[in-house]
Amino acid sequence: MLNLSAIRHVNIRKVTMRPHKYVIKLSIEERRTLQSLIRSGKTESCLTERAKIILWADEGLTIDTSAYRLDCHRETILYWRQRFLKRRTAGIPACLQDLPRSGRPASFSPSADSTSQSSRL
Repeated sequence: MLNLSAIRHVNIRKVTMRPHKYVIKLSIEERRTLQSLIRSGKTESCLTERAKIILWADEGLTIDTSAYRLDCHRETILYWRQRFLKRRTAGIPACLQDLPRSGRPASFSPSADSTSQSSRL
């Protein structure tokens, strides 16, 4: 028999889930474009992963679930969700591309390259 006097009254507060950060709602055209990027065999793997992040956000997947599926850090998921929302007007492929690197671009001249290799021999 259960002793009810031994059970303490527990204050149960309503547990609410944290709202998703950077909520994404896609149009039909955006969804089709992302799906075609994923299905294409010629798309770079980084673009495919980014497209999946955005599609899963639209479907309501949590940040942790997306990070687990892609085997990456949750900060990566947050970064690409935020970046998509900021650069969405640039178009789907453009907003998922890497940003240009800072600094002076490397310059190689054919003559300088051949002389440096011959001096190494």
